[in-house]
Amino acid sequence: MIKSTEEANKTLLNIKELQRKIEIIESKYNAQIDDLKKRINKKTSEDYKLLEELKSDLQIFMKSTPNLFKESKTVKLSFGTLHARKNPAKLTLKEGQSWESVLKNLYENGFEKYIEIKEIPNKSAIKKHMHLEDMDLIGVSKEQETLYSYKIA
Repeated sequence: MIKSTEEANKTLLNIKELQRKIEIIESKYNAQIDDLKKRINKKTSEDYKLLEELKSDLQIFMKSTPNLFKESKTVKLSFGTLHARKNPAKLTLKEGQSWESVLKNLYENGFEKYIEIKEIPNKSAIKKHMHLEDMDLIGVSKEQETLYSYKIA
């Protein structure tokens, strides 16, 4: 337990020395690790290319064979399983449209039921302007935490 600024200063020195020691060790081994990674990449690069081609071929096969998944979303094979699932539908904007123009079009065409209006507390305004008594009345309190840090010289 640190009980004085002198002890805190010694602790900072210890942290600095340990960080430097770790940096030296990591630096020494990083060069070896980089060399190993280069050798591994050289030995496996062709295999990775082939692997990506095979994965791509499998995707093309599944996309071009829709009857494959007619009865089931899963096809079990002896060396694995093929899956097909639909992602949730998403809306995309047509060319020249923006979400603002979509909103305008919803209003103009009587589709207000498709417009969402979110009512949420304005936390920033509450923190800045509301009195503590009023905060208590609405069920919130204002807390502020002090964060402590140090910097090694």
